[in-house]
Amino acid sequence: MATRKWVSSFKYLHPEGVLMQPPGIPMTKKKFAELELSLLHLQQNVEIPETHLIIHPIIQRAVEQVCGYLHYNYSMLTLPQANASGTRPSISHIPGKLLNDSSFLNTLHGHVNAWIKSIQAVTKLTRDVASGTASQEINFWLSLERALENIEAQLRSDEVLMVMDCLRNAKRFHATVSFIADTGLKDATDLGEHSLNTNLVDAHFNSA
Repeated sequence: MATRKWVSSFKYLHPEGVLMQPPGIPMTKKKFAELELSLLHLQQNVEIPETHLIIHPIIQRAVEQVCGYLHYNYSMLTLPQANASGTRPSISHIPGKLLNDSSFLNTLHGHVNAWIKSIQAVTKLTRDVASGTASQEINFWLSLERALENIEAQLRSDEVLMVMDCLRNAKRFHATVSFIADTGLKDATDLGEHSLNTNLVDAHFNSA
């Protein structure tokens, strides 16, 4: 850090003709060293991007309408009746003409491709095990685990399932068959679990 070097070189001429450093310089140098260390740790921390899957407004509206209807009607049913109804948002709640509309389907297909890219931004993250501290390593894998769980929760949502059903109904199987494999989600989850467990075990033995 150039500023720290400048501070280190700062001296004044003592009345006796001797070059001396001001009394506060050693403490200032220590503070600069602490700042450099903090900045180094920040550089070694790998930030996990948040993933928010794009949902087509028509899909979103269909799910909200169905869920709103179910919420209102379930309140008037007994629990066995509600469970027996089994009504969930499906492509039957999408206007029929849209299910064969190429523009609508192309947009859904484009969204799926965008999902893959945004998920891969997380699943392809790596960390250099030689850099940083053990706690940074553990925090990275914990953060990655939470990010992957968030992605999995979104993929189980009614909106995403409805998009996939629309594409399957239109026989656009190339957008759906390899979707999970293309995201790399399973491999990233397996690697994350293994790495986290390994680091936790290492941290336990090192602290013993």
